[in-house]
This record gives sequence, structure tokens and C-alpha cells, in this order.
Amino acid sequence: MKPFVAIIGGKNSGKSTIICSLTGCPTRAFRNYVVDLASNLSIFVIASSPQEDPLTLARLNRILDRVASDRDCLGIVIAIQATKPYSRLSIEDIFEAVQATHEFNIFAYSLDPEYNGTQGTTPGLQTRLNSLGIHLNQLDARRFAFVSAADINLASRLI
Repeated sequence: MKPFVAIIGGKNSGKSTIICSLTGCPTRAFRNYVVDLASNLSIFVIASSPQEDPLTLARLNRILDRVASDRDCLGIVIAIQATKPYSRLSIEDIFEAVQATHEFNIFAYSLDPEYNGTQGTTPGLQTRLNSLGIHLNQLDARRFAFVSAADINLASRLI
């Protein structure tokens, strides 16, 4: 199974910065493969959250199918806003689509820029994800993005 790494946080919380540090994608609005030229292996990156830059469920399913069948693709990294959108994909919609494929191990990380040693937004998000059986890890947003990226890589074995 391939890793599906979700970085969840509010608007301008540093999600895309961590994703750029983790994957080397060129911009914060990037949606495509990032290819390692030495190994020719890739990661599919969705650096702008579906709540900021619309992504339909049909398009997400096509991405999931394509990555699942691509032997050279290691997994997916996605930014997700913690909001409950009315007209765009919700966190629940995204994770339900991923689970339906049975092809991915989900690694979810909450990024709270107001982190002060307390639980931040994690309890509310964890409550929303409990019914899906998804454990939410919390990242300390006071740390440098590359440190959080290293923690994510170590846990998910993405790279």
C-alpha cells in the first residue's frame, strides 16, 4: 500500500510550505507529479488544498486510480483546510474516497499555527475523523517546515 499523506490546517497555516519542503514541488499551487531524477520515482502532490483551489470528487478519484496503478509513484501528499465547505470537498469526502480504493495507508497531520503546547485544533478534527478510523497526528507549527517534513517522512516512509 502507498502512503497518502494529508497536511491539515487553516488558511495560511504553513501546509504548502511543509509540502514544498517534503516533496520539492516548485510552487504552493502545484498539482502534479514530482519526479526524483536520480531514481525516476515520483510523488503526486496537491499543494493547494481542495478548499482553496477546487477539486472535484471525480478528479480526485482519477488521481487516486492513476497513482495506485503507477509503479513508479510512491504515494500522494495533499494539503487540506480544516474547514467544513458547503460546495467543495470536505475532509470526510477526501478520506472516504481514499479509503474506498483500499490502496493507500493514510497519514494525517494537523498543523496549528496557534500551537502553544495544548491540543490546538486536533480534538475537533479527531472527532470528525473518528468515524473513519483515522488517527490524527499534530505538528508543532513553531518548528521549521523542513523539520516537520522530516518527521512526516520518517513516519510515512514516503521517500
